[in-house]
Amino acid sequence: MQITFHYEKTAVINALRTHFLSRRETKILRILMVVFFLAALWAYTKGIVSYSLVVVIFAVIVLLTIVFWFVLPNSIYRKTRTFAEPSITLGFDDEGITIGTHAGAHRLPWESFNRVLESQDFYYLYRSNNSFFLIPANAFDDTGERQSFSELLHRQFSLYTVARP
Repeated sequence: MQITFHYEKTAVINALRTHFLSRRETKILRILMVVFFLAALWAYTKGIVSYSLVVVIFAVIVLLTIVFWFVLPNSIYRKTRTFAEPSITLGFDDEGITIGTHAGAHRLPWESFNRVLESQDFYYLYRSNNSFFLIPANAFDDTGERQSFSELLHRQFSLYTVARP
């Protein structure tokens, strides 16, 4: 099977946000910041800490939100040359995937990837925790093609996660 597509900036930025916000470390950090903020609010009402500490913790939460929501996704988008390609052709079969751009094609066996995350809009083929290849779901002409691709990935990967919207 073969598909051709190009990346749409808004969709890729949202996919990168999903990646960053779904990471375990990010979830733990967000939970800890909320707990610290609530503890600081409680401590402020009891007169244990000053108002400035509550403001500082809130400012850190806002800063982290800006970093994870705007800075990181936009920075990665600008640095990754693949996202600027006018078109990408993917060929895939039981042995692996071929990624073709204007500069040429590169064949990768499925063993090059260690897990898959499927969202409503993208397939994330992870090579490591920080490195992945994005395949837009709308690159498939019909639901049958997408279903065939999902089935192929399910056969190849035991670590296959479907993200809930």
